[in-house]
This record gives sequence, structure tokens and C-alpha cells, in this order.
Amino acid sequence: MTVSPASSALECFSQMTQPLIAIKCRACRSVRPGCEHLFVSIKGSPYARFRRALALGRLSLVYAAAAELPSVNLNDALAITLLIEEQDADRYDRAVVRWLARFALEVPTVGIEDLRRGLVAFQALPENPAGARQALRELCAAHGLRIPL
Repeated sequence: MTVSPASSALECFSQMTQPLIAIKCRACRSVRPGCEHLFVSIKGSPYARFRRALALGRLSLVYAAAAELPSVNLNDALAITLLIEEQDADRYDRAVVRWLARFALEVPTVGIEDLRRGLVAFQALPENPAGARQALRELCAAHGLRIPL
């Protein structure tokens, strides 16, 4: 007796206790409730969209993509702060204060001197971007943060 793929799928479904919707997998052409093939949209995950927006350097896209994320980590928050400095000077001071506050709260080894060094670096950023970025890179490295600047 020859068993067709459709009849074997029906037998499999009849033995299940909970009803499931049968889906035909485009990759393996099987009809079953569980298939190991995952399909991701071309656009990718919200975090991938966020990273692309940061790479493009478009603050409006960064804000939109960040809104889709459950949270923004400290590394990415620094990248956003640096982008704000370049594109939205009115919000820069508040962004710096927020980042320094998160830095103090989320990194247990941060002290007052570290916060002062961070503040000085952020204040120097508009006039001396290379030196300020280097100071921020060193500050983050001293506390185990891997931040590409």
C-alpha cells in the first residue's frame, strides 16, 4: 500500500490531542504543524533596522527604529547621544545627562571621577570630536564596555 504525503500528514494530525493549523512549508514542501524552517522578512528584526538606521546616521530613522525595541542598551544609547550631538543640538544636553545617569546606574564600577571625565568629554565633543571620542572610548573600556566610536 502506497502512502501519500497528504494521508501521512492527516494520520499525524489525527493522533494529536490539540488542534493545530497545517502549514505547507515552502522550503521542504511538507505539510505539518511544526517545521524547522524559519522565515524572516527581508526587512529583518527591529534591532537590525535600528542598527541600519544608526549606520545611515539618520536621527529620525533611529528614533523610529528605537521605538520598536523593548529597550536600548547602554552602547546603543551612546551611539544615539553622539548622533544627537551632530544633528539636534537642542536635545544634546539632555541626552548627555541621560546617558551619564544610565552609565552611573548600570555600571557598578563607575565613580564620581568617571562621571566627571565623561562630562568633560561630552562638553569637548563639538569642538574636538576626535579627542572627545577617544576619551569616551577609554572611559568605556576602563569599565568593560565595548563601544565602537
